[in-house]
Amino acid sequence: MPTLAQHGVKTLYLQELLANVNQLELDTFARTGEMPAELENYLKKLDIKAGNDPTGQFNLLALVKAANTQQIRVQALDMSTTYNINKEAINWESDYQMARSFFASEVIRFNEALKEPAKWVALVNQENMATFRGYRGISEQTDALSIRIDDVAPGQAQPINSDPGLAVEHADYPDSPVFYVSDGMDFDSVHALIKGDWRVQMQTPWAYRTPQQLRALLPEPGMFTFQRYRSSVLVVYRNANNGMADSVIRSTPGGRLNLDTPLRPAYESMTVDNLEELKQALVAKGMKPMGWPVELASELDSPLSGTSQPIEIPDHWQANELLEGQTPVSEAGKFQGIYQLDSNPATAILLDDRAYYVRYEADPNGGGTWAIIDPENPNAFSGSLPVRLNAEGEWELTPRAGLRGGGNRHPGGSRVPPSTSAPASTPAPASASASAQEPTQAILRRPATQYDATNRFSIRLLAMGERETHIKLVRQPDGSFRAESTYARYVAAPRATLSQDARQFFSRSGFFASLPPRPQLPVVTPSTTAAELLPKIFEAAPGLVIGESQDRIASMRFLIENMPILAQQEVKTIYFHRLLNDFNQVELDQFFKTGSMPDDLKAYLQKLKSDPSGRFTPLEVVKAAQQNGIRIQATDCLASYRFPGPSLPDMHEQAIKTYLTHTIMEADKTLNGAGRWVVLTDQENINTFRGMSGISEMQGGIGLRIEEVLPEESLLIETDRGIEVGRGFATQPELTDGNFDTLHADLSLQMPLPLLEKTPEALDRLLYRQGMFTFEKSNGNWTLIHRNRLGQVVRTMVERTADGSYLINRPAWTDVNQVPYASIDELSWGLSRMGMNLEGRLPV
Repeated sequence: MPTLAQHGVKTLYLQELLANVNQLELDTFARTGEMPAELENYLKKLDIKAGNDPTGQFNLLALVKAANTQQIRVQALDMSTTYNINKEAINWESDYQMARSFFASEVIRFNEALKEPAKWVALVNQENMATFRGYRGISEQTDALSIRIDDVAPGQAQPINSDPGLAVEHADYPDSPVFYVSDGMDFDSVHALIKGDWRVQMQTPWAYRTPQQLRALLPEPGMFTFQRYRSSVLVVYRNANNGMADSVIRSTPGGRLNLDTPLRPAYESMTVDNLEELKQALVAKGMKPMGWPVELASELDSPLSGTSQPIEIPDHWQANELLEGQTPVSEAGKFQGIYQLDSNPATAILLDDRAYYVRYEADPNGGGTWAIIDPENPNAFSGSLPVRLNAEGEWELTPRAGLRGGGNRHPGGSRVPPSTSAPASTPAPASASASAQEPTQAILRRPATQYDATNRFSIRLLAMGERETHIKLVRQPDGSFRAESTYARYVAAPRATLSQDARQFFSRSGFFASLPPRPQLPVVTPSTTAAELLPKIFEAAPGLVIGESQDRIASMRFLIENMPILAQQEVKTIYFHRLLNDFNQVELDQFFKTGSMPDDLKAYLQKLKSDPSGRFTPLEVVKAAQQNGIRIQATDCLASYRFPGPSLPDMHEQAIKTYLTHTIMEADKTLNGAGRWVVLTDQENINTFRGMSGISEMQGGIGLRIEEVLPEESLLIETDRGIEVGRGFATQPELTDGNFDTLHADLSLQMPLPLLEKTPEALDRLLYRQGMFTFEKSNGNWTLIHRNRLGQVVRTMVERTADGSYLINRPAWTDVNQVPYASIDELSWGLSRMGMNLEGRLPV
């Protein structure tokens, strides 16, 4: 690119970029140096579709950035009618090749006529480069010279020369797809040459490999490589049975990459930022990369080098014990190397000639580990530092080596490094005055986790969903400044850790065998009432998991109206999602003890309401629970709930919520005592769904899915028949058919309620994150309403076709633009496939 700039090239023309969609963003990037998110995501999708350089060094995104660095303007050569990322060549109308070449040539001629004469380069499809199948190419129509570039394996490149032509074949009809000539000749195909003026062969380890070459490259189980295949990039690997296998790498709407296999079980979908990070993640799982350039080999030998985080033990954690003259346990077993004391704490170790108190922390899936604890807070759930005996029989801190972004080697527990400024490990203290007035009331302790955001004052606006008025500027090493949001500063790293820990938790060996036995489900009839059902549930199980209804009104009504019955059944705690453990919990406990609700808690709860009447809302649930002596425990945190960007793949978000809820429940039982409980969560987290255990299975409870139905229907409790849920992006193996999954709980409750009239204020509360959407129906006309990347609530008319299908016109949404769907349900599933999230009931 620098050489092109030195020779006076001013414009780089690119096919597959759309003049009517991308050009304004390309010009914005050229003017400001800041690439708009929509443009970056689109370039990444193009790179994945084309299987461009897996290292990210030589792909379309890097090309646009390199051109911008050299002040070479990038001009789009296509538009929506000449290129669609979702269409294959076979689906285009006739004269597609001719029309595309003609339009690109017209763009070049028009653009060059508007400015002073200058040199230019166009990167185009080989079929549009020069004359092919009787149609003049772009080079002939613009009086330019052409170079055809071949990818070849290292060591096979030949000198630049006149182009001998690329042998291709295609069917004998206009605009049929073009393929390289195969080994076995198809006598029904037309054979032709694509020929430029010169040919340049570029050496790359990512040149196409035949199946025979792949088998030779990957001789042993666990070996893997990346392979381009048509419009996809594959992870090709040897499986445990020594067979060849592959898995498609998918692109998420946010421009990230997602892979289901070769990791097992399949629901452990891995989401990363780029192919290099994906490679390192697979290496960390014990797989061996093959086919990468030789200069990277040294890096691959130690994939975790430089990623270990130093761990320091605070000086005040040293024990006030003299261990001289005492002897640690020498017998092999749990207590080997432990000093057993006649004090509290009663166990200690000697590490680097310093004494520290320790405790044994059991793993939910078996076994456990010793951990150093804070002597001033020995019973804190989190904040301990795991230790181990090394080969020399000496104690050492367990290293935290892992992938970029951190991670927890023991995600079944929730541990954070202690902080001298704001220790997240310290349980939130109860009000001193409240404790003095009520000495007989047990002290409530908040279950802190390593995913909690610190500094309540700084995160307040983010937690409350309010617009920030200030932003921090961080000086870069080169002297420039970078804006750092509250989310990036306090929440992004804990969210990355939470995401990784959730995946690791569900992929543990023996996970399913460790689950408690399932309780006997109560017998229900069409006449069964909630008052009759609840005692039966708590006779059979310690708890009830409620899947929140679509409009989030019926579930609130169920809890409020049945709160006295729950109290009679000795329910101690309601675990409530959408409430933040790291922001709301201290005030929830304060309200539970005093009956006086802090202003921030009241304002936060009011933002969650969806019932226009204000009768059946989270605020009223919290009040009713307090009046009946039932405590509310939050099961979300900023890292799981208040993130600004699009969601992760749906099964990934499902894993995060289920894991975090389970972790907080276990911690709360340890800190505040066990008892009967109710969980309010999303429907995907009630029972096993998409092969992933739900909270009911993990906690030994019974699942109840609550659903709003039209007013003319009757209240009905029954064994759950299931509901169809749109399948989100990048979750299922490619062989899975259909656009929806069927979700079942143990039981279901249908509650008749009228459809909501969505006011602007209600929509603003409902669609609180970008990518969320809902539908509105008025006078037979449908409108799609969503929150865009700028945080604005946007309306899009849903069009009806002559055959009754539904479609929307949004060119930037390439997956669904002008795609006809048989029903509003199917349109919503298509939007879910993009990574968007349906909120509220469909008005059908």
